[in-house]
This record gives sequence, structure tokens and C-alpha cells, in this order.
Amino acid sequence: MVFLAGKVITVLSCAATSGGTNIGAGMSTANSHLINSGDSEHAWMVILLTDGQGTYSNTYTQQAINNNITVYTVGLGSDVDTALLTGIATATGGQYFPVSSAEDLPDVFRTISEEIEPTDTDEDGIPDITETTGFRDGFGNWYYTDPNNSDTDGDGLLDGEEAGELVDYDGKQYFQLFSDPTKADSDGDGVDDLNENEYGIEPLISDTDGDGLFDGDEFGIGTDPLLADTDGDDYNDYVEYYDADHDPLIYDIRYSYLEIGREVALGAVLGEWGGDDHDSLYYMAGWMLSGFIAVGDVRDIASSIAHGDGLGTLLNALSLIPGYGDSAKVTATIGKFVTKHPHMIFDVAGFVVKHVDESIDIVRKTYGDVIVDGLRAKGLNDDEITQLVKKDVDLAELHIAYRIGDDLVSVTLKRQKHVIDRHVTGVIKGKPNKPTDFFPTGHEVRPGITTPKVMDVQDVEKMIKESMQYGTREVKDDVFIFTWNPQEFGITEIRTIVNKDGLFITSYPTSGINVIRVVD
Repeated sequence: MVFLAGKVITVLSCAATSGGTNIGAGMSTANSHLINSGDSEHAWMVILLTDGQGTYSNTYTQQAINNNITVYTVGLGSDVDTALLTGIATATGGQYFPVSSAEDLPDVFRTISEEIEPTDTDEDGIPDITETTGFRDGFGNWYYTDPNNSDTDGDGLLDGEEAGELVDYDGKQYFQLFSDPTKADSDGDGVDDLNENEYGIEPLISDTDGDGLFDGDEFGIGTDPLLADTDGDDYNDYVEYYDADHDPLIYDIRYSYLEIGREVALGAVLGEWGGDDHDSLYYMAGWMLSGFIAVGDVRDIASSIAHGDGLGTLLNALSLIPGYGDSAKVTATIGKFVTKHPHMIFDVAGFVVKHVDESIDIVRKTYGDVIVDGLRAKGLNDDEITQLVKKDVDLAELHIAYRIGDDLVSVTLKRQKHVIDRHVTGVIKGKPNKPTDFFPTGHEVRPGITTPKVMDVQDVEKMIKESMQYGTREVKDDVFIFTWNPQEFGITEIRTIVNKDGLFITSYPTSGINVIRVVD
């Protein structure tokens, strides 16, 4: 049988009447068609596929040579004339492909197609024939993508970027998949593949750092999906997140209930005198309580905790302090404690604002006037600053915060540095063979590659803010994805991601005449 596909003829050899396979009849038909009807503007090629041995005359090979017909031969199974097929292919400038089963045929046809002249209609980096006949990964999974759609799953990554590199191992060809080009969220962790590439987490592993929390959940919580122990206190994020008495974002030393009760009691009895030797929040809590209730009552609270009744009694007592109407005592105690233990500023501010007093005076006493006044100069009011502390935002590590509708979005120095280093200066590179898009700020992001200089860092920050103000917001699991079409600076689309608690994660341009994309 002969199948015509453009300028390539595929010949499936047929059984002869005398038994065996009539290879010659198929070659004769293919040669004749090309000689009589072939387009001289194109190269002439034949794919000869047979699964047995049979009749053949070398005159057909010579005929192909005389008419510049290249023949690729494919021997299916073990009962083929390898010498004959190799000779035909070698003489005509083609290649012989032995395959053990029909399952391997798509790989062979893809290889031949790519050698001839691959057509890539959607320019996604994968030839059309590969998209339609399918391709496999190293685990034997097959994928079929749309040759007319460069981004089959609509996740913002080209199919070719997701398919990865084509490798040859032990005679088998497969793609080293970066992510599944047929699924926007390959691993189902709540973060689409484009954003996993952006942040550097694994699009095929739902829990990149192996801490027990899905990557998407970590974005929502505010923990780092690349670190199993975000706060570095030797307790993994999963354990701390599901422990009501601990926080995966706050470094803390674990105390037993007996030790907590002891610290509370010592704080009440020793107060400032013993403060140098105790840097626990529980010591500070006992110290604060002693200024409002009798030491004996504080001891009772400590005893209740030590006997395993939990922290409820302590927190209830702390919540009553504002009712005594003497906030000066609280701020004085806090001021003395953080002076002795400045490394506890973040922990103290969060603890007191959550459990004792939401006053801006508490924040000032912990972080100091310089930080608070600096944030006010950036447009934040006292309530917003206090709200950030309640959300476990370290004000000393805060770059800026924006009021977006009813939400307060905080941008830490770390996340702001990520955007600058990854998408402005190019200091941080993406994963091998994966893309990075750059804001056009005139930086040499890679050797010999400089972005157009049409904006500066201030323009970048302004555009990021506007993307949240004016962009379309998509709620996806624990994050908000803002997509905006600014139509300025040669940028037609920008994407910004914020978690459910208002913590900015990242932002980057995705398209535009001045947006340069680099694949490392």
C-alpha cells in the first residue's frame, strides 16, 4: 500500500501471492508516482516499512538513485532482511530504522519527519507530526498536543518548553518533561506550571520541599515551598502549621507545658531583675501580668499550664490587660524586654498585638519610631501597620505595602529582591531550558543580551501596583492571580501573584514587543 503525505510517500509492503512480502512492488509504485507526478520544487522521499522478507530487485534502488529519491527503511519485528533494508537506505542517502514493535513506530516517523523538514505550524518547538502522533516521557507516558495551538493547556508555557529536551537512551527516544503540556497544573498542587517555573518549584512534584504541605498550600500560608522549615527553628512547616500553639513563620523554641508554666511564674516573680537570662515570650507574659494581677494569681495560671491545661488560661488573662487602662505599664515592660533581647522584636510584636493590645504604641515600642514613621511616610496609617503585624509580617523586612480595595498587600524586601534579580537585572536565572521574561529596563540580563531601556525600577513597581489595582483577579486555591494589560512601555500583559493573606509572591511581564524572553 502507498500513502501520500505532501512530498513524502510512505510504503507499507504487502504480501506476495507466492508467500513472503512483495517489497519491490511497493517501491516500484512509489518511484513511479514521484517520477511521473512529483513536484520538482521539493525533495523526493520514500518511507519503506516492512515486517518480513520478500521479493525485491536492486533496479528499484538504482531507479531511486537516478531520480534523487531518498529512501528511509523501517524493519518491524525480527523477521526482516536487515541487510537489504540497510543497503536500500544507505545507497539512496536515507537511513534504516529497526523497531521491535509497532509501539515504537511514532518515534521513528517523528525522527524521519524531523530529518526531512519539520513543520511546526504553531511555532511551539514541537513538529506537527510529533504533536499529532504523540510523544512519551521517560516513564512511558504518552502526550498528544494541538499542532495549531502553541500552548495546548493554556498555562502560559509553550508546549515545547513543557516537553523539554528530546533524548536518546538505549535506542529509545523520549522527552525529559519539565511539565505536562496537556495540564495547566501538572502536579495538582494548586500552582500552575508557569508560576512553578517562575518561583523555582517543581511542576511535577506537588510538595517540592517534602515537608508535607502542597506547594499551593504553602503559598497560601506564607511559608516557603522551597524550605521544609521556613522559620529555621528545626520544626518543619507542616508540624507547626497544624500545631495551634506554634507558627511556621515564627522562630520559636519548643517548651513543654511544665517549662511554659515555669517561665510564666519566673517572669511574674523576677520581672526585670531576671530578664537578662530569659528570652522567652512566656517569661515576658508573666512579667506583664505581674503589673496588673497578684503574683499569686499568676502562679495559679502557671500551675494550670504546667498541669497540661494548655495556654488558654494564660491568653485569656493577657486579653484582660487593656481593661485595666494602664497601657504604659505594658509598653514599659515590652521596651525593657526587647532592649535586653533585640532578636525577639518580631516575635514580641506579633505576640502582644495578637493577644494583648492592638495599639500602635505597642508596635512603636517594639520596632521603634524610625520604622513606624517610615511606613507612615509611605502612606500607611496606624491601623494598617498594626494589621501587618497581626499577619506576621516583619516590619523590619517590609519593602512596601499597598491598599488594594479592601485588602492590604505587603511586599517584603525578599520578594522585591526576587522580582528585581529575576526579571530586571537577570542576576537570578531560571531552571535549565526554562524561560524568564524581563521588564525592559536596559539591563544586560545575559551576556550579549540587553533589554530595551524604556522604564526604570520605579516604573516597574508602579506597574506591579497597577496590575493589582486594575487587573483581572483570578482566585485559585490559596492565591490571587492578577492579570493586567497595561499597553505601555511595550508590555501588553503582566501577571502578579498574591497569597490569601495579602503577601506578595511575585510579578513578571508575559508579553509585549519590549519583553525579552530568555531560555537558560
